Amino acid sequence: MVALLFAGLGWLTPFSQPTYELSLVAGLVCPGVAAVATALDTRRQRGHGLATYGRAIATGMSVALAALGVALLHGVRSTMCDPIGGTVQFALGPGMGSVLGGVWGAAAAEVARRRDTARPRAWAVGLALLGPVGSMATGVALFYASPAVFAFDPFVGFFSGALYDTVLADDPLWRYRAGSVATLLAAAVAASHLERDAQGGRLRWVRRGRPGLVTFGVACALVRVGMVIGGAEFGFWQTAGTIERTLGGRRVEGRCIVVFDRSLDRDHIARFARDCDAHIERVSAWLQVEDPAPVTAYVFRTLADKQRLMGAARTSIAKPWRREIYLNDMAYPHTVVEHELVHALAADLGRGPFRIAGDLGGWLPNPGLIEGLAVAGAPRDEDLSADEWAAAMKDLRVLPTLESLFSLSFLTAASSTSYTAAGSFVGWVRERFGADVVGRWYGGEALPALTGASWAMLERDWHAHLDTIVRDEAAARTAQRRFDRPGVLGRRCPHVIDERLAAADAELGAGDITAARTAYTAVGRLDPDNERMRFGLAECAAREGDEDGARALFGAIVDDDRYVAYTHDRARDRMAALDLRHGRIDAAVAAYRDLEEHASDSGRQRTYDLLAHYADDPAGRPALLALLIGTGPKGPNEVEALDRIGRWRAAAPADGTPNYLFGRQHFNRGAYDLAVEAFDEAQRRGGLRPAVALEVDRLLVVAHCARGRRPAAETALARYMASPVSRPRRRDHLARLVSRCRG
Repeated sequence: MVALLFAGLGWLTPFSQPTYELSLVAGLVCPGVAAVATALDTRRQRGHGLATYGRAIATGMSVALAALGVALLHGVRSTMCDPIGGTVQFALGPGMGSVLGGVWGAAAAEVARRRDTARPRAWAVGLALLGPVGSMATGVALFYASPAVFAFDPFVGFFSGALYDTVLADDPLWRYRAGSVATLLAAAVAASHLERDAQGGRLRWVRRGRPGLVTFGVACALVRVGMVIGGAEFGFWQTAGTIERTLGGRRVEGRCIVVFDRSLDRDHIARFARDCDAHIERVSAWLQVEDPAPVTAYVFRTLADKQRLMGAARTSIAKPWRREIYLNDMAYPHTVVEHELVHALAADLGRGPFRIAGDLGGWLPNPGLIEGLAVAGAPRDEDLSADEWAAAMKDLRVLPTLESLFSLSFLTAASSTSYTAAGSFVGWVRERFGADVVGRWYGGEALPALTGASWAMLERDWHAHLDTIVRDEAAARTAQRRFDRPGVLGRRCPHVIDERLAAADAELGAGDITAARTAYTAVGRLDPDNERMRFGLAECAAREGDEDGARALFGAIVDDDRYVAYTHDRARDRMAALDLRHGRIDAAVAAYRDLEEHASDSGRQRTYDLLAHYADDPAGRPALLALLIGTGPKGPNEVEALDRIGRWRAAAPADGTPNYLFGRQHFNRGAYDLAVEAFDEAQRRGGLRPAVALEVDRLLVVAHCARGRRPAAETALARYMASPVSRPRRRDHLARLVSRCRG
């Protein structure tokens, strides 16, 4: 049965070889099968305890090997990404879990044998399933009752808890399985002291006269008990109390309770807490939720801390039923806190135990509606709206259907695609039919019944709305790259490839070109067309001084029709950097001007304009090269850049651009007073490019709000609003920020 199941699953991409996803499914299936099979087998046996134990171990291993063997055969067919790592992961997860399942099944059969019942077989099977199912139920209970989203389970193994985190942090599964080994050893010692009674039926305890062996068994059992009790210290489980004690910081601001790492700057946390409370006020009004209960925001200093304490290292998460959100620390203003607060505050609209939108009384989530509400209620700080991006998706014919958006199929698409499209539709429904309709839809009522229109009619009218939006040609180029991509479940070996790419990028950033090239080449063997890998190899050549090799590699990307226009532009960007670095000014300027015209992001446009304008400036060019491109194996060099910016500032007293660049460095570090001084000096000196002058006003708005200086922020905002080149989306975001400014 197991072999047939995994033979069928193997034709699906995530399960075509030993992977994290395959190990997770096998952990849910194999231990239970092993437990039942062992229980039925044990009922027919009359051997002594150790023999029964040995058969249980063998049965569990057989079940696990059946699944693993089929997965390896599928892997040979599809070419395996990491056969050794995948096999080890399987062995530590469902492999060990199946062995434990077998031992549990044998114990269940012996317990059932002692009951005088008319249905001993049913009792044996029921008790056998009780172990794996009960263990999983305990994991679900911990997920519900604590902030943690990860789980360590004796039968399943490790569950990371975050679908979109393809790079899984190092987990203590090896350490956890040390406890499993201790359990098996203790059980083996106990089994060696069991014999059948005279009738060959029930097992009974027999003294062997080996106190050392008994002591060893007791010690193993105590090790296991200690690891369970001390699971928080080992990282196997966490509660709200253990997390708060570990982080050590707590601040209450209105309806926002912030639990934070004590090492974080207190002024920074105070700003975050004030902003969080203001977000709660705005979001609750948008949701039409009156007098919302407080929300607790956990703020973790590092990705490793977040992974260790609650999971989901790179993904921000909310638990609406607990009214809690879990965030990585970010600069002010935090970019995702409002999105997660929508999830938490929407608990007053949701239903079921998880207080979310979903079918079956809220037990079956509707991820499209859950995330669509958050995207619509917390617009991101970017140049284009969800509607504008959805319109670009429609033109590219990659816009998901409503049927796929508001079902579990939502999870199969790339997150950027599904989140944005769902947000556009939910926002359109709210604008068209009102906030009350959206709230009732979220609470479980059918949208067609609320609107009087079928899903087909709603989809037609939404598309008609998207057709009225003015198209941005540059946005279409970006949309090809952003949305026309498979989701995590549609990619082959996403965990292995992304982990190796992260390692390669780290080596490149450290300046170890040889190690970086080796790592990128390893990715190329798994995914020869991987865009990030090809850019990495070309960048290795560029930083090594091999201009001809780098130009050839970047040029090959430009000439490859399989890549979209946005990717071609990125390669042309790097080729322009080579021209600028080697003094081919005219070629660099022409390339940057063309790239500026095709860029949809105002930040990239501003960068291209600066590089083109100062390409032949004797002071500005070296500073921008050091800051944005780099001249050595480590890429951009901050120390060199600051030195050259200082020389530029002295050589060009009538140009405020060097002061802007200094101010930007202060701003990025949270030194807002110094940033304001530098920005004010940049405006006094003048000579700023229009895009830079606009950015100075934007940063001044943020810096003044960070220091609680609302009048100064309003003055800078007025200048920003009056600029003819400012974009509506950016204006709206800054206006909302100023409305939250508090001293």
